[in-house]
Amino acid sequence: MRRNGVRVGIVTAARLHRIMTQHVAEMKLRPRAERTKMVIYNLEDVFGLDASAGLIFVKSKRLAAGNGISIVWAGLKPSVERALRRSGVVNNDSKIFSSLDDAQKYVEDTLLVHVHKLSSRWLVDRQCQIGRASCR
Repeated sequence: MRRNGVRVGIVTAARLHRIMTQHVAEMKLRPRAERTKMVIYNLEDVFGLDASAGLIFVKSKRLAAGNGISIVWAGLKPSVERALRRSGVVNNDSKIFSSLDDAQKYVEDTLLVHVHKLSSRWLVDRQCQIGRASCR
């Protein structure tokens, strides 16, 4: 099936977890600065989750957290959010957005702040190393 010119198919929770597992394995080969920091799970076309899907999302959440990846949720229908809460996948601290656009904006803004902090720290450290500024 195609939607807006993009091939779209059914992706099960198990398939999504396999993709995440493979990505994490490949990511570990990259320098730390190039590793994935956030991933968006867009579930706008999902209308319900069974218990097995909930358990798989628990595994994905643990895998992501164990590798420094934050999951950002987009497009959760109320029934899907309830199922994810029951499974312990999402809670009050989870980043949940009503649309993919809102989730992408959050990720972009968060990463820009992160990069700005890194560049500011690097510039200050670099200036201290070459004696151009007072470091203390």
